Amino acid sequence: MHQLSLRCNTQAIELRTLKSQLAYFSGEVNRLQEVKPMLDKSMINASQITPNNRAAVAGKNVTAKNGTVKNLKDFDSSVTKLRELYVANAIQGEHLTASKIIDQALAIGVTPKNVYIHLILPAQQEIGERWHAGELNIPQEHAATQIALAEMGRLRPLLRRKTVLNKRVVVSSVQGDPHAIGGRMVSDFMHMEGWDVDFLGADTPSVELVKFVLERKPAIVGLSLTLDSLITPAKLAVEQLRKAAPGIKIIVGGFLVSADPKGCETIAADAYVARAQDASDIARVLVGLPKSGESLPELLKAVGARISKARKEQRFSQQEIADVSGLERAYISAVEHGKHNVTLGAVMRLAGALDVSIEELVVGRGE
Repeated sequence: MHQLSLRCNTQAIELRTLKSQLAYFSGEVNRLQEVKPMLDKSMINASQITPNNRAAVAGKNVTAKNGTVKNLKDFDSSVTKLRELYVANAIQGEHLTASKIIDQALAIGVTPKNVYIHLILPAQQEIGERWHAGELNIPQEHAATQIALAEMGRLRPLLRRKTVLNKRVVVSSVQGDPHAIGGRMVSDFMHMEGWDVDFLGADTPSVELVKFVLERKPAIVGLSLTLDSLITPAKLAVEQLRKAAPGIKIIVGGFLVSADPKGCETIAADAYVARAQDASDIARVLVGLPKSGESLPELLKAVGARISKARKEQRFSQQEIADVSGLERAYISAVEHGKHNVTLGAVMRLAGALDVSIEELVVGRGE
């Protein structure tokens, strides 16, 4: 009798669990149905280009449900619309929709790095400015920031590392600064550029930061600063770092560097970075390395290698791509070997013929 009662209780629990799961999935389905009309109306669809219509779209970036994105101006306009949608949904805490917007950006050929630069970063800047102006409350700003961090975490594995510098950088927000997203973005970019990165997050006590730096022995320390009330703690951190590690180079970045560059100069760092994507080049100069930009011959060779790789991955001959793109086979061969100064028009044709984005051929997938 006891066993029967126990079995009945177990079955009742399993039934309640099953009902709970069904209710959850039903809610998710309803949520997706609510999101879908907005996405269908506003988003860009890159799936229109197929092997059968490559010749018709050669030289075009993507196609859209409500029109064709034929040139870079339309492409930029599409990215702007996606950013506006992303900001609106991030403020409302609509993570599912915001995530789908990021997916749509990737679908039209925006690289993961450029999703950071052209969607997430300007969105966070706008959200920060609106919060400072009193237009947004703290929960809205926090919700948007958590969505951004989650999306960056999703994109991070797609950021391909270009090289290995064998040099370390420690990145942290100054003591008392609760914001970490700028430092996280700088860390991701510097990792991609070949740095070994220790990211410490928000509000790191200066004393503990100095201890960590002495243990890890980085070439660069990057301090993120978003609030003007924290200039004094930032100065203290720089003084303590210089005293403990005299040869270390210190970079200060963050929202405040853009908002009050002259005020930040009183911190007495070695360099100041207003844009996350510039941090690596500035750090390279500080430690005596050349900037990461390629010479023209190196760039042509790299572009040619990417074109060749994309063609071979799809098992096309040079002649087949020539037929689709309207270019000469000998020209394509020279381009693939980096022996021809390829034009933007030719790259657009080849991108259309290979069904890839222009950025993928010029800068590489995920760069």
